[in-house]
Amino acid sequence: MPGPRLTRLASDARLVTLVREGRAGAFEAIYDRHHRGILSFCRHMLSDQHEAEDALQHTFMAAYSSLLASGQPIQLRPWLFTIARNRCYSV
Repeated sequence: MPGPRLTRLASDARLVTLVREGRAGAFEAIYDRHHRGILSFCRHMLSDQHEAEDALQHTFMAAYSSLLASGQPIQLRPWLFTIARNRCYSV
């Protein structure tokens, strides 16, 4: 099992695999790597910090569920931004 440092250094594709294998810390590493950009994007789209934070939380909850439910290959960063965009549109 990769340690925290190795998880942080792993590629997005490897992190997706680790999440799907149930490896502790992999989704946290995804969040740590991508949450700032997603929050900024949501804040830009919604022009409201509170709504942006809600959209960010929804994005990562939906992403986690989807990663566990599907084994399909994804391009993580664009996929996360697509989830965030769709959430912002629905707000």
